[in-house]
Amino acid sequence: MDFAFAAQEDGSCEVSACSESQVFSIADFSTNYCNLHDLYCGTEDGCAMVTTEDLTYTEDVKVSLGAGKDKAACKGNQKWSRSAA
Repeated sequence: MDFAFAAQEDGSCEVSACSESQVFSIADFSTNYCNLHDLYCGTEDGCAMVTTEDLTYTEDVKVSLGAGKDKAACKGNQKWSRSAA
């Protein structure tokens, strides 16, 4: 995963990120999307991953051929417990 951080004039931070398969992959089942999405999703998306609710975000997703962007496929949306192995 690659990340770029940029300070904004209003004091916020913009994060641009990319997750890309290292091998040829057709139909990644949203794996690369979820790699990033699960880092910041909160209760708004049905996730219990983020420990603060003051995080706001927008997504601008660009997928390559065969890649997915299905939030329902992400682990953060599957209501798992942090104590689960």
